[in-house]
Amino acid sequence: MNRGITKASGDYIYFLNAGDVFYDKDVLYKASEYIITADKPDILIGNYIEKRHEISKIVHMEEGWDLREILPKGRGVCHQAVFAKAACLQGGFNEEYRIVADYDWLCRKFLSGCRIEWIDLIISEYDIYGVSSLAKNWVETKEERRRIVKAYFPDMEEKIDDELAFQYGQAKNQKMQEYLSDILALKQRHISLRQFFKEHSLYEISIYGFQYLGQRLLEELEVSDIKVTCVIDRDHSFQNMKVPLKHAEDELDAVDAIVVTPIFEFYSIKQELQDRTQAEIISIEDIINSMYSDI
Repeated sequence: MNRGITKASGDYIYFLNAGDVFYDKDVLYKASEYIITADKPDILIGNYIEKRHEISKIVHMEEGWDLREILPKGRGVCHQAVFAKAACLQGGFNEEYRIVADYDWLCRKFLSGCRIEWIDLIISEYDIYGVSSLAKNWVETKEERRRIVKAYFPDMEEKIDDELAFQYGQAKNQKMQEYLSDILALKQRHISLRQFFKEHSLYEISIYGFQYLGQRLLEELEVSDIKVTCVIDRDHSFQNMKVPLKHAEDELDAVDAIVVTPIFEFYSIKQELQDRTQAEIISIEDIINSMYSDI
């Protein structure tokens, strides 16, 4: 994005990521007309559509889009709905933030007094499976947002941890429902997760985590030639297990892959396991998303 800024020659800059598309062929014309009639605001924010597999949802930014309210809470604006004057992007994004550099930029511009306006126009269809949206990146996203809020909104320093914990809980519940729904939707299309393992020649696996997604995966693979050697979980209160249950600290089985089902804790679990196994360590989130990408 920073390299793009240095090469851009227009008065306004817009970023359209891989997987995203403009809503229709008139978007740029309508946005430029508004920019002219509104006396060229520094930043123009519109609406967008979230694409999640085959389901789309319009997000209207006028519904609680007051930046004075949302930015200090660590909530940003989808940059696929933002046009910005080239002058507002001089200096680029802070690459210290791998995931939410756009949020950091918007906070800076808001506090510097840039004129920001909203247009009732659907700008883009946004693919929510980018880096910032994946559950496995949420812990890092949360930490980056915390640092940004503490840097720009000191009055929120004592409140932001609770606010982000609340957002984390919401996101965790939503993602769990989404991925359980995805597994059901795939089954309705006669597609099983076991196809992923066959396609990648992974015939012996362990499942890390036996809450809802782990249970569904075990059931998916029960009647197949994919062997689940064990389930790994810190909670040993599960009963009537069909495979051995191990503690996370126990010696790991020699398998082709370990599938991590606590999707938000993927990277910390991977770090915990990778020095103790030669197996591939995979998030079930990536498995489900890859199955949908083949439809």
